[in-house]
Amino acid sequence: MGDFTSNVLAIWWVLPASLGIAITANTLAMEGAVMFAPAFLLLFPALSGTFPQLTPNEAIGVSLLIMFFGTASASMGYVRQRVVDFRLAARLLIITIPCAILARSVSFLIPSWLLFIVFGSVLLLLAFTVLRSIIVRRGTERNINRPGVASTVASPLASRENANSEIMARDGRKYSYLARFNWRDRAYTGAGGALVGLIGVGVGAIVTTTLIVRHDMPARVAVATTVIVVSATVLAGSLTHLVVASVSGSTVAFEWTLVILAVPGVIIGGQIAPHISARCPERTLKIALLLMFALMSSVMIFRSVVSL
Repeated sequence: MGDFTSNVLAIWWVLPASLGIAITANTLAMEGAVMFAPAFLLLFPALSGTFPQLTPNEAIGVSLLIMFFGTASASMGYVRQRVVDFRLAARLLIITIPCAILARSVSFLIPSWLLFIVFGSVLLLLAFTVLRSIIVRRGTERNINRPGVASTVASPLASRENANSEIMARDGRKYSYLARFNWRDRAYTGAGGALVGLIGVGVGAIVTTTLIVRHDMPARVAVATTVIVVSATVLAGSLTHLVVASVSGSTVAFEWTLVILAVPGVIIGGQIAPHISARCPERTLKIALLLMFALMSSVMIFRSVVSL
């Protein structure tokens, strides 16, 4: 008990750090592992020599477990706000959960450096996708607002005239949109679920980008729905990690000190995030996504090069 207490006191700062990570991740509907894993592997050990040294798979396993509590907390907040499209979430989960379970089952056989290169490349591609969306939207708004010029570009709102889905939020705002779901969406969603199983991240970033950028879905509804998907998919990946470790006879690689310190922070952060998301303009959310993707992709690619 004495050793456990001393370990907690030595890395007490993990609690406020986890709070900040949870707020950021759940506001943007991203998996917390996109920041927890790099922090556990690179940042936190550099800040303190008492921080436990983790392998990439250990960092991913701990991040998945911690992340579930944060996303579950945020999910309850979004449900209370009544901005979740449950039908769309169910259609996404049918794809993400099996992919996450299968990928997590084989993740221990894949070299860590290869996983991080894949992850960094995916995030970099998403950053360019969001940047293109911001540029196109800004150009469209300039054409529409230019005096004396008849623009032939339809307003983004025009695509919602034939909306087949509508949500009335608890605060009285009404969101109408076209909830499309084609084969390309299924492919992106499956890739996101597989990435969660492999490296603990992916489905939140990919699904959010797909809904907001490709389908012009209201950012608040897209984020809320994606958080539900992330929570259930992460739980499946975390349980698979435990089962595979137990069946293979490996030590269940969880640093429980980190879990105990981080969970209160991510639960509180998960409650704060929905309120921040409700007040953020869509362009602000997109810019935040762009910066986060660019930063994390750089960190992951650097980490993979160092591992070679």
